[in-house]
Amino acid sequence: MPSIEDVKPLLIALKGEQEALELYTRMKQRSTNPTGKEMFENLIAEEKKHARIIEERLSTIKAPVDTSQISEKVSSLSEVDFEDPALSDLEIIKLAIEDENAAFAFYMKASEESTDPEEIAIFTLLARDEKGHIELLKKRLQG
Repeated sequence: MPSIEDVKPLLIALKGEQEALELYTRMKQRSTNPTGKEMFENLIAEEKKHARIIEERLSTIKAPVDTSQISEKVSSLSEVDFEDPALSDLEIIKLAIEDENAAFAFYMKASEESTDPEEIAIFTLLARDEKGHIELLKKRLQG
């Protein structure tokens, strides 16, 4: 069984996906625009898929799936108060772009630092998907 240190990038990634899932759920609830709500629903489904991919990899290599010991974060947006009425839908989308940029950077770095071909493939896939999320959010921001 690999140690926590051996699988730390995967655990950080899993924690990041779980936090993104919570973030997009809060953004969906906070959004007043039906198109925005639908977009966040699609992003929620994507983040669930990402978490499942990471969990499957951890299971395959018989690694612990507990992220509670991981203090590192992919993004600090879990600290944002989405109940603040001054926060507009456009500001919410800008925050989502910030979150996706942080995830993209993390996955690119993890894919470059990993020596395991399976994990490189996973991190590369996740980076590509996060880049797609950034483009989707930017299009929504522009109109």
